[in-house]
Amino acid sequence: AENEYESRGGFHKDARIHVYWINKSGVDLPGSTPRIGFSRAGEATVDAFRECEAYRPSFDLIDAFAKMTDAEQEPENSSSASEEGPGYTGRERKGGADHPLNTILYGPPGTGKTYATAERCVRICDRETASSDREIWVRYRALVEEKRAEFVTFHQSYGYEEFVEGLRPEPNEGGGFRLVVKDGVLKRIADRARRNSDKAHVLVIDEINRANVSKVLGELVTLLEEDKREGAAHEIAVTLPHSGDRFTLPENLHILGTMNTADRSIAPLDTALRRRFELEEMAPEPDLLKVVEGIDLPKVLRTINDRLEWLLDRDRLIGHAWLMGADTRAKVDHIMRRKIIPLIAEYFYEDWNKVRAVLGGTDDFVLRERLSPPPGVEDNTDEERYRWTIRKSFEDGAYERLVAGRSAGAGEGNEG
Repeated sequence: AENEYESRGGFHKDARIHVYWINKSGVDLPGSTPRIGFSRAGEATVDAFRECEAYRPSFDLIDAFAKMTDAEQEPENSSSASEEGPGYTGRERKGGADHPLNTILYGPPGTGKTYATAERCVRICDRETASSDREIWVRYRALVEEKRAEFVTFHQSYGYEEFVEGLRPEPNEGGGFRLVVKDGVLKRIADRARRNSDKAHVLVIDEINRANVSKVLGELVTLLEEDKREGAAHEIAVTLPHSGDRFTLPENLHILGTMNTADRSIAPLDTALRRRFELEEMAPEPDLLKVVEGIDLPKVLRTINDRLEWLLDRDRLIGHAWLMGADTRAKVDHIMRRKIIPLIAEYFYEDWNKVRAVLGGTDDFVLRERLSPPPGVEDNTDEERYRWTIRKSFEDGAYERLVAGRSAGAGEGNEG
């Protein structure tokens, strides 16, 4: 169709634009003369365009670019893969680029995985890290406001419909309802990243292994790979089931997940998904802690974790983040009583003998009291039963004894 806009009123003659539509779909459209795109057009078609006065500036520009070297075509303010600056774009990724497109931060609870996602978002989007925690969070919130960063938490009920797209009922004016396609969080941020392709975007998926990830991602699992992204060497597009849209993942969209290794009720990430992510371990760092009112917190945490790893494994340890804000003895006691000891008890499925062993083998933290059988119940077994309680206060020297282990005569417990 030529000069389609001439049929519409309200346009100044000199402001009209000359339009020649090219159908690249290969499907015959009613009332049109389909042509293939330039890349497969014959010389006669291209010459016809060249001869048209309206298109001469476009062809002059194309010819000018064709004569330029790659270096001359590079914009002055563009950033190469080795340069620092906020102008990052996924299409500038070259062999080993700044940040992988798919990363999972994994480790036991309390190692700062979720906290680290804010700093990582800033570093990916700005190619630099702010100097303080406050600046990081201010910048992270700004990225969320700009819709360049988005945060979602997976759970057992989370599905494809929330993540990619799904059908949702909407009421009709005359009564009843109809099903309409609603975009999920991944599709929304992918579309924004595609429209704003000169800047990096990050989707944070907290607790990524709490959902059935293969079911949530569906056919999009193939698109995660870097060489399958939009514009990559082996770009792949899929047809979404509800909208029928052709969908790709843009190269400037980073997926950043966190995974708690301690929760054994969660199915492990399958191999197909693991190979599409770079897994970065976040282990406990006792040396980030300090001595608080005589309590050597680095040594206390290291001792607890050594015993947990011996009795269990390295996936179920205690992270340093639990104690990062503890700057008084009262706060340390509170965290031990309300957070760390209950978590250790959960690790051992309420086997309090092992909890006691991890805490030094004394009654400094958990109190053991022997129970007598109720009246009328014969106590004809050799097994002793105990009541276990977490002490309301911890005596002086409790943490030193935890580190040293049970010593002779130390806290044998009330077995009356």
